[in-house]
Amino acid sequence: MRNIKAYPSKRIDSSVTDQFGGTCFKDYEKGMDLRDYFAAKAMQSMLTALFMENTKKNPSELLEQMKSTIKNSYWFADKMINEREKK
Repeated sequence: MRNIKAYPSKRIDSSVTDQFGGTCFKDYEKGMDLRDYFAAKAMQSMLTALFMENTKKNPSELLEQMKSTIKNSYWFADKMINEREKK
């Protein structure tokens, strides 16, 4: 799986100019990974459902369910990335 960025961008490198004296833009490798972005989206809906359904559970039970939700969100993210790469 490649390290794809969710919000790829270019940065200005003012120390380098092109052949016409213009500022160069270089690939900028910082930012959120697409996998993290997908996982966050999946986790957001799963946690909402978890809290809506379990308002009367004690905090330690909710914490255990949240840990499971986090793992599952990355599983969903991996599946989304695999589907995306089939195109």
